[in-house]
Amino acid sequence: KAAMLLLPEAGLVLPTTLLSLSATAPVFLFGAFSPSTGSVGVSPTYVRRVRRPLWVDAVLAKCVLLSVALARFAVFDIVQFLVSARPPEGLLLGALVLVLAAALAPLLVGGYRGNMVVQRCFALLLMTGVLLIVLQPPLPVRGGAKCPQLPLALCPRLWDERHVPLHEPEDVEIWGRGMSRADHWPRWLLLVAVILGAGSTILGGHSSVSRSALARIGLSAVIGTLVGLYIALEVVPHQFILQLMIILSCIVVLAFILLLHRPHSRGVQALPVVAALWGGLCGLTLLLQLELPMPKLSRETLRLFPDSRFQVEDELVHSTRAALLTVFAAQAILLAFALKLRLSSVLKQQDVRLSTWQDEQGGASLARGRRLPGDDLFCGIVPSAMLARFGSMLGLDSSGGGACGLLVQRLKHNGLVWLPTVGNILTLVAFGLCVFLNASITGGAPEAIFMMAPLLLMLSQDPLLLPGLTAPRRYFVPTVAVCAYLALTATTLAAHSSTRPNELLTGGPAGGSHAFVPLLPSGRKVWAAVVQEVVLVALTLPSQATLLTYLWTQKAVPVMTLLVWAPLNLLPLLLSSQPAAQYLSGLCLISAVAQFFSMRHQKHVGSKVV
Repeated sequence: KAAMLLLPEAGLVLPTTLLSLSATAPVFLFGAFSPSTGSVGVSPTYVRRVRRPLWVDAVLAKCVLLSVALARFAVFDIVQFLVSARPPEGLLLGALVLVLAAALAPLLVGGYRGNMVVQRCFALLLMTGVLLIVLQPPLPVRGGAKCPQLPLALCPRLWDERHVPLHEPEDVEIWGRGMSRADHWPRWLLLVAVILGAGSTILGGHSSVSRSALARIGLSAVIGTLVGLYIALEVVPHQFILQLMIILSCIVVLAFILLLHRPHSRGVQALPVVAALWGGLCGLTLLLQLELPMPKLSRETLRLFPDSRFQVEDELVHSTRAALLTVFAAQAILLAFALKLRLSSVLKQQDVRLSTWQDEQGGASLARGRRLPGDDLFCGIVPSAMLARFGSMLGLDSSGGGACGLLVQRLKHNGLVWLPTVGNILTLVAFGLCVFLNASITGGAPEAIFMMAPLLLMLSQDPLLLPGLTAPRRYFVPTVAVCAYLALTATTLAAHSSTRPNELLTGGPAGGSHAFVPLLPSGRKVWAAVVQEVVLVALTLPSQATLLTYLWTQKAVPVMTLLVWAPLNLLPLLLSSQPAAQYLSGLCLISAVAQFFSMRHQKHVGSKVV
């Protein structure tokens, strides 16, 4: 009845009936598998718990699969009704996989509730359906909506003439650059890589893949090759050398992560070398991109751009470089995040051991009288004699009672003293690449800093770069980055706009708020507007200094200080013509309010303690 009311013209009665019967057959044949209510203290029993042979479950699963195949046209009509358009092939295939998983759920719940392997396979089936919907890989036309040429007029196909899914290149690929892919077949490589990675964890520790280190390395190499091949085919088509470099960088990244999470293997000592190898591959790839010639433009591209061939070639060069930098930024983020997780795991494991050792020593300092050698810090890459004086200047003496010496001593036991430094370097590299991409692609949009600054939360305390960055100070660096970026962007754009007075005096090419400029001669209006923007940005500096001091010291400031400096941020918010200055003033106002409530909370907590 619900099917007839939903889409009466689609004919959903027969497919929904078959699907519902096949999905609920285990419940009607063998009864529900649910705990019954009993008295207190008595373990719950299950209603009609029947052990059935495997061939019965196999027959029921085949019936479910056959009913889903027969209901594919009904799924097409429902998806088309929901999206109000002709659905793509990947969306329909993912919907069919999710319908199959939902139909198999009663069978799995009724007889395999305690089987972890079956439950993980079911989760893998759900993930496959979601990935098909998200990635939407293309399907072959022959056998999908058209009959293949087979003898005896056989026509095994997924759809019919009335149900033809969407299969055509994207508009951006038609009207965009001529060297892009029209059909995104490499998406299947990414789908297979994700399924392999998730499938390797289905059997858990009971499989030979999970127990054998060689099998894990081989699986990581296969997954890295698939992911790298997908990225290479999509990002740099028709450029074999650059594609090979991208594949190698992906394999190195996965090898780094695999060795990082095997703490008892000897490969941990080689991790800095692997990270340096990744950096060398990135630099060599960018150098090759500058030196290698671009592939010849296709006839379609020359036909679309007959009068601007050199301009199209320059655009291809810049877009290829930006795509490569995007890939390397994503890899740096992945490596930095893996290092951050590993660092947190090591420190948590050391907490109990450290507290026990301190109790036995009566609160004495760690490793009194011992100095951390340089070869422990750099795994023998740099001679310790070269770093002895530099290490003493930075306070790398583990006998010290500072937080940095404590961190070094805790990581030295696992041979991971280099880990926070390498993680910080990768985080800063990823952030720098993102800033460069934002400046080259969007022209330095000020809104992007709010999406890039959270990357700096992966920074951690290390003995070389950030020895004073403890956990309570983790928000200091992102806040500094946001304030500095917005202030520099506002002043730079104001100075750059001095060559284009119309944009400066009218608030930019797209309009916006108008700068307040007094009636001056025309030759002096531009410089007056520039000075005005610089002064408006300078009005936010006291609030920035107050906020940054509070984030670093965690000490409350007088409330009168906030009340004096906060109203100054209203002037840039109302009078400035630069969006960056307006964002900065708004951020200072919000931060002043948040700082007031944070100090109030600290005061209440202190009063409760007293």
